[in-house]
Amino acid sequence: LFGAREFIVGRAEELGIPPEVLISPDLVRKLAWEPPLEIDETGVSEALGEAGARAWQVEQVSAGLAAGLAAADESVEADGALEDGNSVEHGSAVKDGSAVEVGGGAPADSQR
Repeated sequence: LFGAREFIVGRAEELGIPPEVLISPDLVRKLAWEPPLEIDETGVSEALGEAGARAWQVEQVSAGLAAGLAAADESVEADGALEDGNSVEHGSAVKDGSAVEVGGGAPADSQR
């Protein structure tokens, strides 16, 4: 979220508007916690639009947020190994040392 916040603040300064007018912090948090399956500009644009962002907002922030999410996703993939050697996949989280589906499903490894 930190990288997204930096991007939003910088872009808002370039446009001369408050960051919360450029894009709602709630939408950015939702995007960070529930990213689209395709982490690219199109996927981010669709996710923001479905979440209620206006077209001009989507146009101003999609590319930057997509780049930030992709970088964060690559970082998680590089650092995402669990102690048992398994990895954390998109749509899962770590709870008590095991990967679980976001929303509390079964361990990610058991769904393969």
